[in-house]
Amino acid sequence: MTTTTTIAPRTIGRPPSELTDRQRVKLIELAERRASLEAEARQARATLIREARKALASGASLRAIGEALGVSKWTVRTMLQEEAA
Repeated sequence: MTTTTTIAPRTIGRPPSELTDRQRVKLIELAERRASLEAEARQARATLIREARKALASGASLRAIGEALGVSKWTVRTMLQEEAA
């Protein structure tokens, strides 16, 4: 008895997907969400740095900025230097 296997055009030349359609869709959605959150985090970091620079320019100390952010003054200094480079 011979069985005929039909291969979908999208799988020619590569093994069939080990993911169900539901799993694939969920992973795609999560990847898109991750990309969106990373973009939002980059934007928030840029805003935070811009505001920290304004505070520094108006006389605030690195220590005071660090306290407001919950980090050390050295972390604030490093963050501002990285963005300037």
